[in-house]
Amino acid sequence: MATVIVWLLGWLFGCAISWVLLVVAMLVSRRIADVQFPPLGEFLWKAALLVVGVSAVVAGLSLVNWLLADIVGFILFVALMIMLFDLDLLQTVIIIFAVWLVRVVLIGGLVGLGA
Repeated sequence: MATVIVWLLGWLFGCAISWVLLVVAMLVSRRIADVQFPPLGEFLWKAALLVVGVSAVVAGLSLVNWLLADIVGFILFVALMIMLFDLDLLQTVIIIFAVWLVRVVLIGGLVGLGA
């Protein structure tokens, strides 16, 4: 039981970090991708729904096959981005690149602080 609680807390912590990174990256990339997001409250809950939904599917599928989980997670992420935020494919790709860039910069900064 303790293992499940520890796993669940880790998963929730990972979702929270992913949500913050997604929100920052989407706000940074809105000028580049020429995107109009919904009002802030709606934007935040849609981003949370996106992160928790994709993370839950990936966590479940990773018990079966990690490669399948990654592929399905990516497809689901792109589809939900397009549906929830009314984006086209190019805008979604730009936002995905921005998410990747924000993660690289933050992880690089954290690693640099530890060196």
